[in-house]
Amino acid sequence: MSDELHTVTRGRSNELELALSSAMIAAGGLLLGVQLDGLRRVHGTGYAGFAMGLFVALLATALVSRRATLPRDAISWWGALVSLFGVAVLVGGVLVPSGPWLFVELALLTWFFARARSAPGLFVTPQAVLALAAMLYFRLWLTYQASLGEFQVGMLEVPVLSKLPFEFLTPFTHIPIGSFTADELAIPATEGLDFAATIAIWALGFTQVVVGLTWRARAAREHEDDRIHATIRRLPAEVARLVEGLIPESEWESLELHGLAHRKLEKRIEQLVRERVGRAHDVEQRLRTLARGELGNTPGFGADIAGALESGKEKT
Repeated sequence: MSDELHTVTRGRSNELELALSSAMIAAGGLLLGVQLDGLRRVHGTGYAGFAMGLFVALLATALVSRRATLPRDAISWWGALVSLFGVAVLVGGVLVPSGPWLFVELALLTWFFARARSAPGLFVTPQAVLALAAMLYFRLWLTYQASLGEFQVGMLEVPVLSKLPFEFLTPFTHIPIGSFTADELAIPATEGLDFAATIAIWALGFTQVVVGLTWRARAAREHEDDRIHATIRRLPAEVARLVEGLIPESEWESLELHGLAHRKLEKRIEQLVRERVGRAHDVEQRLRTLARGELGNTPGFGADIAGALESGKEKT
């Protein structure tokens, strides 16, 4: 009875965490999609970034379709959709809205997600967050330059020409790097941009989405753990405790039990129990037949291992 109550409590907690993380991602996505002009009026940043972000999120999902499994219930489906939306707004919020910069960043993100999704882990890994933060910094730098009326990434000084005292050489003493227009950044054309307020809004939105995605991933993992618990708890109590001892909860995700269909989950647990019971039996047999002289008299680490084996032999 206590186990069932604990499972129900954890299930409700997971649902609450998923709801709160969804609200956090939605709020953060809204903040990433707005900016303030010089008169403190709110303007949108356009839909191009979000559309490209959605494309990257769908592509990242397609790249792992062979390894990933379909959600098994309504909570899992909602979590997957929230994750997809969160990645879309996160990527869309850091991309430059249009122009050649957008396609360069899109190519980099596509390559990065193709690599990042080859290993199990969060939908947005810490490495992905760092890459997205770097792209957000680049967008903020372009926005800062535009707020000063300088529509280029930077200026490169020509060492020799810049030292010569001839005015006719002035246009050639500096080379602009990466020119762009206000339209490419979706900056309000007439009122300009309130850079300080906009950077605060974007930074807050970025943080909210990242935290929301991390929170959602944790709730999704706990939901899958509860589903596996419920499967094991259908066994007799003593057998269930023995199975959970053989297959600890901390290993369930690495053993790829998460996301399995009910029948496949049962067969996988059965396979793991057979393997681990067989392994334990082999170790027990070796301990029973291990002669004391085989443990050796090696000092230090060897003595510690010999003591541990001797202790295990006595228990058998």
